Amino acid sequence: MTNPYASGDEQWTVPDGLHQPEQEETFPQSMATPHAASTSQYLVYEHWGVFKGDWRGFPVLCFNVSVSDRISGPIPSMDSHTLAVELPVVCPLLSISPATALRPVRRLFGFGGTRFGHDGFDRRFQVDTSDKEFARRVLGPATTSWLLEHPVAAANPFRFEGVLLLMSNSGIMGPPEIVAPKLQFLCELYTRVPPGCWTADT
Repeated sequence: MTNPYASGDEQWTVPDGLHQPEQEETFPQSMATPHAASTSQYLVYEHWGVFKGDWRGFPVLCFNVSVSDRISGPIPSMDSHTLAVELPVVCPLLSISPATALRPVRRLFGFGGTRFGHDGFDRRFQVDTSDKEFARRVLGPATTSWLLEHPVAAANPFRFEGVLLLMSNSGIMGPPEIVAPKLQFLCELYTRVPPGCWTADT
């Protein structure tokens, strides 16, 4: 599908099986962009190019986010897109991202300090969560080993938040050959979550 709002080099497509919803979708800012910490009253977030549907048997959602300053106008460097799998229940926040050089500083301030007993995983990923028990159930030994070997996990932050398992990246959504592997990763991760995690009191 081609984005009807773009032209020339800005065109983008999404995998087959997705469609634009008839009613306008709205999203909490924290779920919509990798720049969730940017809460300035002068910034305006616009969600566009929303597509959702059944992709390989999973309910998925994709959209772009453009950011503008109320005074100076669009800020292309803050444009982003989100790919997500819809979850059956509301989940605690669980954010997993490749470790960076700032990890020691983050840990000094109490962020990303959850460890899972797998030296390789604990060294290469940083985890932030509002519920450590949920995090430990999701990130069991088999899943942490799988994540260590997965190229998408090694290069992209992803998180469980509310009713979505999502991945937000800078820039406008790319072509299917770029989008599909990331969606496939999210769908497979979803299948690896123990069924007991999908309970109303999670």
